[in-house]
Amino acid sequence: MEMSMKTMEGMIKDLQSELEKMKSSGNSFDNKRWATSNKRNKECFNCGKLGHFRAECRNPSRRDTTRRLLTNRSQNQNAKSRVSIIDTILNKRSCKLLVDTGATLSIVAFKLDESLPKHCKVELYETSQNITSANGGLLTLYGKGYFSIQIGKESFKLEALVADIKAEGILGLDFLKANKCVLDVVSEKLFLGESEIQLIFEGPLGCYRVVSSETVSIPPSSEVVINGKVCFPGGYNLNSFEGVIDHRKTMRKTMDL
Repeated sequence: MEMSMKTMEGMIKDLQSELEKMKSSGNSFDNKRWATSNKRNKECFNCGKLGHFRAECRNPSRRDTTRRLLTNRSQNQNAKSRVSIIDTILNKRSCKLLVDTGATLSIVAFKLDESLPKHCKVELYETSQNITSANGGLLTLYGKGYFSIQIGKESFKLEALVADIKAEGILGLDFLKANKCVLDVVSEKLFLGESEIQLIFEGPLGCYRVVSSETVSIPPSSEVVINGKVCFPGGYNLNSFEGVIDHRKTMRKTMDL
C-alpha cells in the first residue's frame, strides 16, 4: 500500500512537471506568434512598409533622406535664385533693368542717370517718398523723373525714382501693373503688349560667412541649435535667421573636426 502511494505521488509530480513545461513552451510559442503577427500588422516607422520594425529596416534612415532632400532643395533654390533682367533702351541709352515684382516703385540708378548725354537728361522733381533697401537702411534719393523706355518694339513713359542702387534700374510693380505685363517664369519670358521679351537670369550665387554669436562646445556626432549671424559684404549682418550648416569631409579635414 505504501509502495503504491509513493508511486502515485511520483506520477503526480511528473505530471505537474510536464504541465509546467507545456505551459512555458506554450507561452513562448504565443509570444513568437504575437511578435510575428505584430510585425505583419504594423508598418515600419522608417519606410512605411509592413512586415518589419524600424530597427530591422534595411532602407536608408528617413531622417538622413529628409536631410539630403532639404539640402538638395536648398541648393536647387540657390541655383535658381538669380535676378531676372531685360535688355532695354532708356533715353536712347542701352541698359539692363531688373524686373522685380517685390519692388513697389520703379527706380533708375543715379550712375545711369548721370551717364546720359545732356540732350537725353530729364528734369528731376523733389519727392517725399522713402525707399527701404534690403538691409533695412534708407536709399539716397535724388528725385523723381519721367524717362522714355523702349522694351522690344514697345515704347513707354517710365515714372521712376533716381537713387543709389547697384543695378542700372528696376522695373517695379507700378510699371508692370500699369502696362499689364505678364511675367512667365516657366518660359522665362515677359509678355508686354504684343512683344515677347526674353528674360536674362544673372547674378553670382551667394557664399557668405556664418559666425556663431557665442562660444559653443559641440560633442562629436551631435546636432546643436545655436545663435549665429550671416556676414554680408559691406559690413551688413543678418542676425535673425534659421538654417542648417552641414559640414563636409573636406571641411572636417581642414578644420580637424
